[in-house]
Amino acid sequence: MNGRPKVFLSYRRSEHARVLAVKQALDGAGVDAFLDTEAIDPLDDFPKRIAQAIGASHVLLAWWSRDYAESDHCLAEFKLGWQHARRHGPNVGRRVWVLNPETGAGHVTAGELDASNFLRPPAPGAEAAWVQTLLPRLADLLPEGPLDDERGALAAPGPQHPIPIGAEHFVGRNAELMRIHSLTHPPKIGDAARDVAVRTHGLGGVGKTELALQYARQFCAAYPGGVFWLNLASFEPERYLEAGHIESGQAAWADAVMKCLGQDEVLRARLLDTEDKPLPPATMRARIAAHFDGKHSPAFLWVLDNVPTLLPEDLRDELLAFWRAPGATGRTLLTTRDGAAMTGFQPLRLEVLGGEDALRLLALHRRPASTAERQVAESLVEQLGCHPQALTLLARWIAMAVADQPYASAAASIKEAGALAHIETIASRLADQLGDKARGIVAAFKTSIAALDADAKELLALAAVCGPNAAIPRGLLGAAFGPAARADDCALALDHLHRRGLLTERSGGEAAEIHPLVAEAVLLLLKFDEAARGRLEDRVVQALLGRLDQAAQPKMRDQLANDVGQALHLALRCESEGSVRLGLRAGQYFRANGRFPQAARIERHVLEKSRRLFGDENPITLAAMNNLASTLLAQGDLAGALELQKSVLATQRRLLGAEHPHTLTSMNNLAETLRAQGDLAGALELQQSALATQRRLLGEDHPDTLSPMNNLAG
Repeated sequence: MNGRPKVFLSYRRSEHARVLAVKQALDGAGVDAFLDTEAIDPLDDFPKRIAQAIGASHVLLAWWSRDYAESDHCLAEFKLGWQHARRHGPNVGRRVWVLNPETGAGHVTAGELDASNFLRPPAPGAEAAWVQTLLPRLADLLPEGPLDDERGALAAPGPQHPIPIGAEHFVGRNAELMRIHSLTHPPKIGDAARDVAVRTHGLGGVGKTELALQYARQFCAAYPGGVFWLNLASFEPERYLEAGHIESGQAAWADAVMKCLGQDEVLRARLLDTEDKPLPPATMRARIAAHFDGKHSPAFLWVLDNVPTLLPEDLRDELLAFWRAPGATGRTLLTTRDGAAMTGFQPLRLEVLGGEDALRLLALHRRPASTAERQVAESLVEQLGCHPQALTLLARWIAMAVADQPYASAAASIKEAGALAHIETIASRLADQLGDKARGIVAAFKTSIAALDADAKELLALAAVCGPNAAIPRGLLGAAFGPAARADDCALALDHLHRRGLLTERSGGEAAEIHPLVAEAVLLLLKFDEAARGRLEDRVVQALLGRLDQAAQPKMRDQLANDVGQALHLALRCESEGSVRLGLRAGQYFRANGRFPQAARIERHVLEKSRRLFGDENPITLAAMNNLASTLLAQGDLAGALELQKSVLATQRRLLGAEHPHTLTSMNNLAETLRAQGDLAGALELQQSALATQRRLLGEDHPDTLSPMNNLAG
């Protein structure tokens, strides 16, 4: 054997005696075995000496005892070995070996390794003979160099399609990451391992989306076909599924697909028709599936993020079957708060952080300076129930605190906040989302929000009425915040909210995002009643109406996509004239871009709302009827369009008179629908009547006369 092979031994301290005997046998056979014996402080980052030792080894051997996965550092070692090995080729088992000393294998979550990569431990006293069986495999690896040798390594791909940025610092969760990887790569053979789906669920704020993001980034090498991120936060199923309108969920999926794949030239071409408009969802799905068809197509990861609660069950199963990865080689990862079983999805409940990881997260930006301060930090972790969202906010508060003893100040602030009567009320209201530590978590939220100045609180409240888990354009927040003269104040407030962790940057700083738990807590903690919340919503609605002036222009499709997403949220939630007008703008946007099912869905909603708020004869209601008729006509529903147009025309004749411009426009619209139905006589009668009136009122050369003349000629 040329040179000395190197083996990194990853193990728990409980197995030290048995692993030490193996190390000694390896050393005796001419193998350099690295066995770390130094204790690692839970607050320390992953030690560089460990990372370097793994990279310098030819093999990582994980002694996967029953308690192995309880150590985040052990799993970090295994994950780093996997990442190195995957760059050398898809057969990770050549470089990563798992030794299972237990009788069963249910505790092992090593990902895609199969039975050939598992080792049985040597019997006590037989270590030397056991090592001899490994030497040929080690010899084969020597020419390839150690794990971090770059000469023959594959390029390390990132996700090939846009995914959210994610947290700047990510703590722990290696057990959950390996669990996801094992669930998406079950120990099966051939087609049985394809089309795997995993559902991660849990309380609000425990980090489901962040976990999916980290998995997509850290394990993307296992998915050479790409990582595809679909955010379904804007879908509000209770408005549609209960009525049996499953096509609304299919349309929401198609919207998310367009946002995800719209920049990929090859896949984008499969989503659009010859007029560059989106295909129907079912056609879109079939064409994407055809792209990934074939046993030799590379594996890809299909993430369904922020999936809402879907009821009833039969429609939920049907919709999820439509949403999941469209192709035999796809693996689906779904995040949701919904704990109900989902047919075809392996469940993974995400709990709060472990104690050590929670302490690391709290101390991420500012470590305790003494043993006493560390004890205070541990007490804070216990009070907050190891809740990631609350710990993240408090960690930012501690980092920015000017006090000499920031942990003691944080503890005092939370104690003071927790004693307030309204905190108990809010905690009770959020208990289903936060668990039995709701009071401490809400107190931490209050501590974070209380540190804001008036401008930051105002901007945060405006963000809180926007759609959560979805991009909020920076320009929209600025327009809702105030006039251009306040632009600098808005920018400072937004920066402060980002640094406090209350808002997350998206799209390179061009948009922000608010977590739904933060949004709900903000409005409760700042004591906004329904009337005050309505005023906030109206400010955002008016800002959106200004930004959506060009919604009917197809060229604005990409620029206005995030604004339209927020418009839909407010149009569906609010009960105001502004929200109706906002829904009409959203409908115009969808119709202009050929997304007729989406246009019809929002236009039906705003028509129902307008009738409820203003009555059947209000001009806004008539405009909503006309818009819906235009969409139905574009969809080929001539009967539905005709019924609406006749009703609009009859009302306008009665209220405005036969010669009013709106009445004449409606006559021409109805004539076009009659012509499309083949009723040429009916169309001719209406167009002749409208043209005669316009000639008399406007003259032969007026543009409003020339257009009907062209229609009549047709």
